[in-house]
Amino acid sequence: MLNKLNNLIISFFLICISTISLAQSKSLEYYKQGNIYARSHQYEKALEQYNLSIEEDVSFYKGYRNKGLLLSDMENNHEAVIVYDQAIMLDDSDYRLFYNKGIALFKVEQYQKALNSFNQSINLKPNYDAAYSNKGAVLMKINQYQEAIDNFNKAIELNPQSHEAYINKICPLFRLKRYEETLEVCDKVIALEPNRHNIYEVHTNRATVLNKLERHKEALESAEIALKIMPNYELAMQAKKYAVQQLNKD
Repeated sequence: MLNKLNNLIISFFLICISTISLAQSKSLEYYKQGNIYARSHQYEKALEQYNLSIEEDVSFYKGYRNKGLLLSDMENNHEAVIVYDQAIMLDDSDYRLFYNKGIALFKVEQYQKALNSFNQSINLKPNYDAAYSNKGAVLMKINQYQEAIDNFNKAIELNPQSHEAYINKICPLFRLKRYEETLEVCDKVIALEPNRHNIYEVHTNRATVLNKLERHKEALESAEIALKIMPNYELAMQAKKYAVQQLNKD
């Protein structure tokens, strides 16, 4: 009798293991299909597959993670934050989850919560330059300019090719009226990435700073470079107009 009971228990556990294994396998297949749809920008189909993946295996954190990324791409950041939290409950050791959650929170202007998320990401991976760069962007939004600069500098220290950190550093330096340093950063960005898609904005920033330094001839040249790249760019036209006005006074 005891042997029969033991055999029944073993059979039950084997059935459970088989069922779990099947569910995990199906969950992984849905997940992979979701990734395929996501890469081809078929977002609704990808979302459906990630949801099926999670339904099959509620403990599969990668399904939540990629669903969160997808929702962010779809600009549904409030829901993305909820999904990231579900993923973090399953695995709170992944620095990327906190980082991506921070970006979603930043986009919905929940700056203090975003700051906390980037700090958690940095705690898990202290050499993650992108987390410092985005933390700096949050600090800039709440007018903590020097703290923002410190974080951009840390990102650059960790990754000297961190173009975004250099670009983001321009604004807080300018707000603190550190014009010579702002000019140096503009020149660095132009040297690093002269064909950047929005490089005309950097040339415009350079023109604005040069006007502040009363170097109007150089300001005019920078504004004209910006307008050559992006004709009718309003800020560049304003910088050019001001430079011309000041040069005509001389």
